[in-house]
Order: sequence, then structure tokens, then C-alpha cells
Amino acid sequence: MKKLDSLFTFNGKLQSQLGQFAKETIGPLATDPACGLALRAMIIAGAERMETEGCVANRDLAIARSNLRRFINEMKVEAVFLGHPEWLDYDSFHAAERNIEQLQHATLNPLTFWPFWPDESVERVHGPN
Repeated sequence: MKKLDSLFTFNGKLQSQLGQFAKETIGPLATDPACGLALRAMIIAGAERMETEGCVANRDLAIARSNLRRFINEMKVEAVFLGHPEWLDYDSFHAAERNIEQLQHATLNPLTFWPFWPDESVERVHGPN
């Protein structure tokens, strides 16, 4: 396990901002390569979605950061349950992903994890245009 700084290097400004935020949120924990790649793919897809939908205002970035923090914190909790609180692996990524999906489907007011969940629409975050 090691810190995967190179995985948090992105091409676009928005991707870089979210990648840096993810790196800061992960903090001193190590990340295995599969987890790093999965998180990188999530950030790239989320940033691309934000840009495609024209949702790049400060408010949108704050929502994305909040959701990313929540997801990474869920990964940290899962890492503890999996017996390795000092690093994040693909199992903790997958468990966090599954937990958030279950919460979205179980609540009467589904949690909005835009832009990181492909089945969420921008309308759920911003309302109809």
C-alpha cells in the first residue's frame, strides 16, 4: 500500500480540484491501486457530468465536494469494518458504493449523490429548469 499521488493528477481544472479534495479527505491513509483507480474514475465521470450539464458554479462544486467527502468517509468506516483502518482498498470502495445505493433506495427522500451517481438527474439537485 502506498499513497497514489499520480492517480490524483487530472487533466481538467474541475477534475484536479475534486482530485485534490479527495486526496486531502483521504489524508494519511494509504490507498491500494484498484481503489485509487475506482475513485479516480468516479471523479472523472462526476467532473465530466458537471461540465456537460453546465453545473460548474461554486454551489455545484460545494455539492460535489460534500458528496465526495461523504463517500470517502463511508470508505473509511468500511475499512474499519474490514479490519484495515489504515488503508482503503477496492473492498472498502465497493462497500461504500453499495451502502450509499441502499440508502438512496431505502429512504422516502432519496439521498442525492449527484454528480457521482449516474442514475441521479440534475433536476433532483437543482430543480426543474
